Amino acid sequence: MPVGLEASKRAAQIALQHRPGKKIDPKKLKAAWNRMSRHPGLPGAPGASAASPVATAGAPGQGSGEKWPRDAVQLLLDRTSHGFHLGEYEIAKTVGYPIWFEYQLAHESIDDSPLEDLLAEILPSLAMSAKEIYDAYWTTNQLEIPFLELKFATMLRAAYSPRQLYERMVGFWSDHFNIDHEDDFCLLLKTVDDREVIRPHALGKFPDLLRASAESAAMNQYLDNFANVKGRAQENYARELMELHSLGVSGPYTENDVKEVARCLTGWTYQRKNPFFPNWGEFLFDPGKHDTGAKTVLGQQIPAGGGKSDGDIVLDILANHPSTAHFVATKLVRHFVADDPPQSLVQRVAATYLATGGDIKSMLRDIFSPQSPAAFVRFAQPKFRRPFLMATSLLRAFEIGLADPTGMLYEMIVMGQYPFGWHAPNGYPDVTGAWASNLRPRWSFASRLFDNQSWGTPIDRYAITARINDTGITDRAEAINVVLTGGRLARRDVNAIRAHIQSEPVYTWRVLREAIALAASSPSYQTH
Repeated sequence: MPVGLEASKRAAQIALQHRPGKKIDPKKLKAAWNRMSRHPGLPGAPGASAASPVATAGAPGQGSGEKWPRDAVQLLLDRTSHGFHLGEYEIAKTVGYPIWFEYQLAHESIDDSPLEDLLAEILPSLAMSAKEIYDAYWTTNQLEIPFLELKFATMLRAAYSPRQLYERMVGFWSDHFNIDHEDDFCLLLKTVDDREVIRPHALGKFPDLLRASAESAAMNQYLDNFANVKGRAQENYARELMELHSLGVSGPYTENDVKEVARCLTGWTYQRKNPFFPNWGEFLFDPGKHDTGAKTVLGQQIPAGGGKSDGDIVLDILANHPSTAHFVATKLVRHFVADDPPQSLVQRVAATYLATGGDIKSMLRDIFSPQSPAAFVRFAQPKFRRPFLMATSLLRAFEIGLADPTGMLYEMIVMGQYPFGWHAPNGYPDVTGAWASNLRPRWSFASRLFDNQSWGTPIDRYAITARINDTGITDRAEAINVVLTGGRLARRDVNAIRAHIQSEPVYTWRVLREAIALAASSPSYQTH
């Protein structure tokens, strides 16, 4: 079940009480928007224009959330971003599916400096070491600051970064290697885990990511491996390492394998005893706590006398196991393609994992088939919009800025999904059944947002009206459809929006904002 209000009470209270040291400069946020609207450096990319190729798709009778297959470029943007953005669609449609996909895959070539400069200015804890965070905030009883600044950065990057596929993968791996941000020292350590584990490896190779996570102080703290010592092996991390991070719950391991992996990882800890040490919060192998006896993991002998290498050998065994390839492939295909992953595609992605040593970009190429987009469209099925995506999608579609992210974080808590807020180690669920019964909060969110009642999220009625008018579509229900989804809403939903507009004697801002909120609450908008 999604995180409920009671389970999130502490985070909600912190969110409402906290105020960033500096408000977000709207001019600097606009610079980040401009990167997304123009994507300078992409060959052949035009600037956003009123003569949108989406306008044709949004003409009466064309848009339908019930018809598949869909426009391949539109579907690609829906699955590789945190929400449809008309300007990005214009560019992607112009340069073509393969070029856009490879451009997003080569994320380091995309300049996101305006956004990152802004984050560095208003969220200083993002760049700090664990020790620096400890000194600045733990000793001054201000733990809410690094706790919230990481969440704010995650929200802002998701909504405003031009590196959209990269940010989607950061979110995917954050769920895969889930760490409860509220768990003791994880309040401090997760910032470093995000910066040095998840983000550097999000589009790299899975074995490198697995190893980085195993040496993460935040993961070590969360799954109790800091307490894993010879003679008193702590099995929590060993079990989740196999069940959730590599082989999967049906992987070919036994209870004895769990015990043996735990023995291999004895002494894998982090510097946590003395906060005065300059390397507090860094990974540490303590040979005095390591079990040096012989071990057997998944039938492979690990001779006696080893040290840290015992754990390294285990990670190699797990990273190169066919079950890990299948498990990772299944989760990737489920995330990007369908709740019920097509097994032929899963098998192909798993084979690519084994052939490339777990190269994430190669697996994504299998999934999205840049040289044959029709293959991706053929496999894809509607995916339910999780609450975090619901929120970022509306921000992106109408280029809504955040003067203070605190209010939007609270909205996400109410809807049941906010950054690093899942308390169990399996991460936020990625299937419709986990979210479809929790619709009322998202409907309320859409209404509050466009009624300017979502604190810290000012609505510019003139800018939103201009985005609707700039489509060149006189039917405002269709224009809303185009800006919000690229013309994908179901006919019945567009007709309902039109009926609402026509039921009012005078067309006003109130009528428009109510129509937009109605579109965002419509059944066909709940999937993407």
